[in-house]
Amino acid sequence: PQNEAPASARRVRMALEGRSHWQVDADQSLRPSLDLGMRWDGGDADRGAGLELAGELAYAHARHGLHVEARARRLLAHQAGGFRQWGASLVLRRESGDRRGLRMSFGPRWGEDGDSQARSLWQGQVPALAEGDGPAASWNPDEITFRSGYGLDLTRTGRVTPFVEAGAGAGGRVRLGTRWEWNADQQIEIFGEQRGLDGAGDPRRGLQVQASFQL
Repeated sequence: PQNEAPASARRVRMALEGRSHWQVDADQSLRPSLDLGMRWDGGDADRGAGLELAGELAYAHARHGLHVEARARRLLAHQAGGFRQWGASLVLRRESGDRRGLRMSFGPRWGEDGDSQARSLWQGQVPALAEGDGPAASWNPDEITFRSGYGLDLTRTGRVTPFVEAGAGAGGRVRLGTRWEWNADQQIEIFGEQRGLDGAGDPRRGLQVQASFQL
C-alpha cells in the first residue's frame, strides 16, 4: 500500500471597490473608480500574500460624444519581494450616445496591463518582473492602438458594429471583426487577428470570440 501524506491549503481573496459619478453640468460628467485587491495563501502548497491597486478616471461630454479614460494598475506587494509590475493606459474615444454611426478610439498603453480592476492576483499568474525591469522611464508607450467601427441597428433590440483595430508596438497587430450589442451588459465580439507585423518573426494568426454578460 502507498502512504499518502495529508496536505492542507488555505486561500483568502478580497476586493474593495469604490465607484462614483459626478455630473459637472448638463453635458459633462466624471466617473472615478478605485479597486484594491488582496490575496493570501497558506498551507502546504502556495504561500505568501499580495496587494494590488487599480483605478480609473473617465470623462464624458455627451453633446460632443467625447470620452477620455485614464487607467492605471500597480502591484504593490508580492510574495517574492523583488517583483514589480505596473501598467497604465489612456483612451480617447468618439461615439454617439446611442452608439450608432461612426465610432473611433485611440490611445497609448504602458506596461503589462492598463486594466482598471485589481484582479491579476486572483488568477495566480502574475507576470513577474525583476527589480528595475518593466516599462522604460521615458514616456514612450509600449503600444498605441487605433480602432474604428460603424454601429448599425439591424434588429429591434440589438446593434452590430463592424470594426478594424491596429496596434503599433509590442510586435504590431491588426484585428478585423464584428461586435454585437444587445445592451450595455450583453455583448459578443468575434474577430480575426494577426500579430507580429514588425517583421521580427513569423506572424501569428488567430480567431477569437469574447463575450460579456451581466445578469
